[in-house]
Amino acid sequence: MAPDDVSARSHLPASADEWIRTPVGEHVEVQSASGGTGVATALVGGAPILPVRPGELSGPSLGVTLEAWGPAGGPVRGQTAELVIILPMPSMPLHFWNDAGGSRHNDSYFPACPGLRRHYDRVTMTQRGTVIVNSRPDSPLNRPGVRIG
Repeated sequence: MAPDDVSARSHLPASADEWIRTPVGEHVEVQSASGGTGVATALVGGAPILPVRPGELSGPSLGVTLEAWGPAGGPVRGQTAELVIILPMPSMPLHFWNDAGGSRHNDSYFPACPGLRRHYDRVTMTQRGTVIVNSRPDSPLNRPGVRIG
């Protein structure tokens, strides 16, 4: 599957898998991805060497090290938690426009733990490492009240 064949830059629910496969056939591999405007890339998605499960994204995109963090502040599996990026990525911005000191950027993405970038998506990291995206808020990009994403 070529990158252009990915369904969208947001996840597909499990019901969409059947809706697509029914008319076109089982030979079509249905993959989707989920990313972020703030990092200008997909964070999780499909991979040709990993199985496709309806409603689940196969794993992190290349160069992305992420975890689902629970309320206690550590990685969890099998429960809804917050997506955090635990290692820097080349496409991560250093600050917002007109935020020379980086305070607005840091307050938006790094409020709890410096170095761990909050993405604010609510996800479930399954025991097998796939990701289910439960919700995608736009609050990090909506700080000054302008909807961007």
